[in-house]
Amino acid sequence: MAQSSSAESANRGQQSGHVLSGAMDPALKAKWVEALRSGEYQQCRTNLRHGDSYCCLGVLAEVSDLGSFVEDNHKPGIFSFAYPGEDRTHGVLPDAARLVIGLSYFHHEKCWKMNDSEGRSFAEIADYIEANIPTKDNSLAESSS
Repeated sequence: MAQSSSAESANRGQQSGHVLSGAMDPALKAKWVEALRSGEYQQCRTNLRHGDSYCCLGVLAEVSDLGSFVEDNHKPGIFSFAYPGEDRTHGVLPDAARLVIGLSYFHHEKCWKMNDSEGRSFAEIADYIEANIPTKDNSLAESSS
């Protein structure tokens, strides 16, 4: 019997040793959601950053201040995310950065798929993040007051 895509994602994460659970700092989650809704970031697909455009995870990398973007010498306009002690990445966050941020493997992959495979807007992804990604204080939706 075929598993659902979310079950497949969770199963792959368990098999590869990825931590599946996570809880974000509420201030960082709110900052990420606000940035996605701000209109300040152009959206791209397949790369964390391409020129002045970002995928949803690239926006998270940018607002987290955990590393920096470095232009690829062999692919002009493509930027990789450099996190201290990790290889640079183009399409997803490095595992170490993801763990420090508190983003589970499941939610990391879900956001990546919403952005790249499903073509969802930043506003739709922000709604998903707000409703589904837990914070360290166990709240899901941040108050907007």
